[in-house]
Amino acid sequence: MAAHFDLEHPFLCLSLVVGTEMISAVGLMTHIFIIAVYVIDWKKTGNMAISDQVIISIVISKISLQIYIQLSLFWEKSCNIEDFLYSFLIDAGYDSAVYSFIWLSTLLSVVYYLKVSKFHNAFLLYLRGQLSKRILPVIFAVFLISIGLSVVNNGIYYKLFSQNSTQLLVPTDIDLDQAGVILLVLFNVIPFFICFMSWFLLITSLCFHVNQMKHNKQSTLSLDVYYRTMQYTTVSVINCAMYVAINILVQDYHCLFSIFIFNFILTALSTFHSIYMICATTKLKKWFSRILRHGKNCLIRRND
Repeated sequence: MAAHFDLEHPFLCLSLVVGTEMISAVGLMTHIFIIAVYVIDWKKTGNMAISDQVIISIVISKISLQIYIQLSLFWEKSCNIEDFLYSFLIDAGYDSAVYSFIWLSTLLSVVYYLKVSKFHNAFLLYLRGQLSKRILPVIFAVFLISIGLSVVNNGIYYKLFSQNSTQLLVPTDIDLDQAGVILLVLFNVIPFFICFMSWFLLITSLCFHVNQMKHNKQSTLSLDVYYRTMQYTTVSVINCAMYVAINILVQDYHCLFSIFIFNFILTALSTFHSIYMICATTKLKKWFSRILRHGKNCLIRRND
């Protein structure tokens, strides 16, 4: 939700805003770098893996979230805009970016499980085939559904709490409407449950396969790939869990805690997760190392 009240401690407010802006700048460069690498690789090879397409969509949802955080932090405060439609659009966009990230993280977890899993049955093979053919429509559907349902969710919120007023009034003792609770569960608990189950099944499958390889005394270099996959998916699930927790807290406790705190945490999570993606992905790491070497060589030439 966008901020509609002032902090009691201006220094804390300023610190959170400055910290959010600094991390957001780093995050934006990181997000653009990730997208650029995958697009360049796609132009060279002519194809793009399903997981890479989902990763790009996740990064796009992060960029969208940072844009709406900037709007909620500055435009409303500096321009003194108190228009109902403006606040509604900012809140709906903010929520849709968070919801799309949660659902896309769930989709990525499912894709990794179907790709790596050694448990074959008719349903999993059918699901893998359908995703490989229709991954882009699924991604677009996630974005559209996230936007549509966030509009419904915020419509319920504004109908309950801003009747007969052009400015949002934040109550402290009114329970959420039953429909709002259902949407909250639908957007957060259900996708995270699917994400967690996919991660659990993926880890189980990988552990089973690693034990088989150790028993057959195969090369430990091939096992590193499985260990990196376990680590990467674990970090992604933890990041998704934190998004879900923050999204629930910001819905229920935005009166007790400043919205600037939630904005700062979400911006930091999205940025550090993208930085981790660069460190954990071989393709991104190679490109980043190449850029660092090029920058170092340019610096040496300038000094000479």
